[in-house]
Amino acid sequence: MPAHAFADLNVVMPRSTCRTSLTSSLPPVPKETLRVLQASGYTTVALSRVVFGRPKKDSKCDFNPKRFTDELEALRKAGELPTAVLGPHRHGPAPLTVLSRLTLVAENPEDITEAISNEVLASYDIVAMQPTSQQTFQLACERATVDIVTLDCSQRLQFHVSRKNVQLAQGRGIRFELSYSPSLQDPSARRHLFAAARTLAPLVSGRAILLSSGASEAVHTRGPYDASNLGAILKLPQRPSAHDCVAGVPQLVVSGARERCMRRAGVVSVMPCEPTKQPEEGRSGSAAAKSAKKRKLG
Repeated sequence: MPAHAFADLNVVMPRSTCRTSLTSSLPPVPKETLRVLQASGYTTVALSRVVFGRPKKDSKCDFNPKRFTDELEALRKAGELPTAVLGPHRHGPAPLTVLSRLTLVAENPEDITEAISNEVLASYDIVAMQPTSQQTFQLACERATVDIVTLDCSQRLQFHVSRKNVQLAQGRGIRFELSYSPSLQDPSARRHLFAAARTLAPLVSGRAILLSSGASEAVHTRGPYDASNLGAILKLPQRPSAHDCVAGVPQLVVSGARERCMRRAGVVSVMPCEPTKQPEEGRSGSAAAKSAKKRKLG
């Protein structure tokens, strides 16, 4: 993603559409949500499938995000997407990249241990984990091979967020996520969102918190500038950009997830290098040695 490219990395797939065929078109509900997000100025969206407990074989990604991307691009070129009234693309929506995401709700410590070596995770572009207890939060920060640790802001946190665990997670390239959609539907969830932000923000260092919608319907989403303003109200880190929680940090998550997939697949990037040139002094010294050897033999 280029700089200032806005992203919502947590658009929840409704359970009725989770078993979408890999060759089928985009279902109506997430399709409308993606169209609204694209018109609002987002350029990257992750469709999330939520799995409780240990991931099973049937939890593999069963929808094709590339097909969804191509379908939305065809609609955009045909002029069938709404024009953005506000946002960075006022003359028409920019192309939208759709990614797949798995959100694991860790109910027991065994769920995290099982997920570390589970092949199901490799079928998704992004992997997130939602801890539900002190043990699962600690293990998620220390051992889980995920890109995001997401906090459930619809209720009061069931565990203590310590600086030690947060720093451990950051050292492993993990970012933390807050979702604002529940706060739009329930006043008590709004209090829980502010409490979670007030707890987490002072403990992180640098760019580590992203703000996502966590919505399954378009009505519960907000544009990138509204989300940025919410991030400012929540006092999330805003350096180097005021839009960092919906642009810069999601960009780091996507690039980190791509590197994780490459490491899991055993792919190594080889960079071409130019042959080293021998210094002039070294070449002249070598030539002098060779002529001296010839005179000696003569």
